[in-house]
Amino acid sequence: NEETLNQLITEENFTLEYLEQAYGINVDVVDSFYRYGKCTYDCGNYQEVIFIMYYYRLLVGENTDYSFNALWGKLAAEILMLQT
Repeated sequence: NEETLNQLITEENFTLEYLEQAYGINVDVVDSFYRYGKCTYDCGNYQEVIFIMYYYRLLVGENTDYSFNALWGKLAAEILMLQT
């Protein structure tokens, strides 16, 4: 839910450590979130891809296997959103 998400960010609790302790969300779940975003991109739902990839990168930082791909996926989705 967006309200909870904003609260986590405001309180600086939007971290893997906190999410795992509070909600049981681990690295595997976050990687699944990335794969869901990739699938969403392939289906053409670019607005949702922008949201997913933004929060994925915010959560995992820039030094993960998928982070660079997420950045490019977000950029591509933004470009494709301009064309529609």
